[in-house]
Amino acid sequence: MDVSQSFNISSFFLQQKDVQTLCLALLKTIKSKTNACDVSVLQPNRRALELIPVFADQQPVKGWHIHDFSHPFAHAWQSGMPQLLDYSNLLCWRQNQDFVDCIRTLKNGMSLFIVPISAPRGYILGLVVFTASSKEMDDLISQPFFTPLLQFFSLCWQNILDKITVQHERKYLEESVSHYQEKEKVRQQEMSLSSVLRGSSQAMGTVRKNIITAAQSTLSVLIQGETGTGKELVASAIHYLSGRVKNPFVAVNCAAIPEHLLESELFGYKKGAFSGAVVNKKGLIAQANGGVLFLDEIGDMPLSLQAKLLRVLETYSCRPLGETKDVHSDFRLIAATHVDLNHKSSIGEFRKDLFYRICQFPLNLPPLAKRDNDIEELAHYFVELYNKSNGCNISGIEHGAIRYLYRQNFSGNVRELRNYIEYACAKNSNSKPITSMCWMSSDQYSQQDNLLEGDDLTASTSNQEAQQLLSLDLRQTLARYEKKIIHDYLSYHKGNRTKVAKSLGIPKRTLAYKCTKLEIC
Repeated sequence: MDVSQSFNISSFFLQQKDVQTLCLALLKTIKSKTNACDVSVLQPNRRALELIPVFADQQPVKGWHIHDFSHPFAHAWQSGMPQLLDYSNLLCWRQNQDFVDCIRTLKNGMSLFIVPISAPRGYILGLVVFTASSKEMDDLISQPFFTPLLQFFSLCWQNILDKITVQHERKYLEESVSHYQEKEKVRQQEMSLSSVLRGSSQAMGTVRKNIITAAQSTLSVLIQGETGTGKELVASAIHYLSGRVKNPFVAVNCAAIPEHLLESELFGYKKGAFSGAVVNKKGLIAQANGGVLFLDEIGDMPLSLQAKLLRVLETYSCRPLGETKDVHSDFRLIAATHVDLNHKSSIGEFRKDLFYRICQFPLNLPPLAKRDNDIEELAHYFVELYNKSNGCNISGIEHGAIRYLYRQNFSGNVRELRNYIEYACAKNSNSKPITSMCWMSSDQYSQQDNLLEGDDLTASTSNQEAQQLLSLDLRQTLARYEKKIIHDYLSYHKGNRTKVAKSLGIPKRTLAYKCTKLEIC
């Protein structure tokens, strides 16, 4: 083979993009040199336990196990040495029925030449199997181009595998970077939410994660929670983190607008549509085009209007009162309610079809009672907000005041807690910390509250108790006083030692030790 032919073959091999087309190029080249030779190629499967044909899509896949030495392919693979088998040698491999079936069509005088293709790095890439008459096989092997051809074939095979590896590594790296960027984005979003939706409790952590997930979707969101849990704040956060952030956030409280006005507010109206319609008015649905429509307290929407809202959600168009044409509005719906809409729909007070339409992504907000660990953090945060908005310098909250807050019910949830703090801030002298006295008048400052605040001992006991205490030494007096405090707290918190320890500002193990020492059940 002259230089020109070698160059053409090399160029031909280098043009192939995958192992299959490369093997076809080898087959075509061999056929052009010796017409009677058949060529097949075996390569390891993904687990590298079996040798399978490269042209698996053209024939049934038959795997040859590399550790099954009852066929010659395993010997060639394991040893890395070529196996030249004439017809008489082939008859020695009769213990493997699959191999017998494979060579059944070979006639006397035929030979099988199995050549391992070694990578430049030393391992075996695959096997090339030549089938021809013994004379033709001898001629092929003796050709000066044969060995260099297989060597160059090996280089091209390795090059293709290297490119595939690089592509996989690049894809993996891109996916890893993308995954890292997404995680970092979520982390930044969680940090951003933490500065607005305060609370380190597990419940609030779950809420923030759900907000981020909801923001990334296009589903309608139904925020459910008690009054004062921050439903509108959550709706705003979803809008802020979504792709619609640059477009309007239109909020309407369905409970605050009279029934006869709510429809005209939502859909808008044409001048002269009814008495008092002196100008055209664009409805809130149309104003929310491209952005978010937030329907707060949707559970209070009249049934007659619910049917019209359902049509809007199905068509994303509405007809202003007095108009003859619909107005299109591409908005995302976020609704909120403090009632159980599922129950209301089951008793016919809310349309079931509308409930299913607005509750594609339910998001439940926990009441403050289920996240009381956040009370102290929220209280300090509201003091900071009050200082900023009123130019004050209130220096925090005393621990006794925090304990007082833990004892409150807060049926109004976070909103009620904020009212408590703002009231205390208004009563408090500038630069002084808030105390529990800010919430209580002198006649309300009960015996228990004096005891919890550590005021004068005689103010928390009867004269007789005081005389008994005065007869004891200091250690006994402190022990009895401490026992009464812990006992009162246990009674108030119904035996919940976790809450007692938190209210007293001591570790739970310290409380357990004191209960044992003071013989408190």
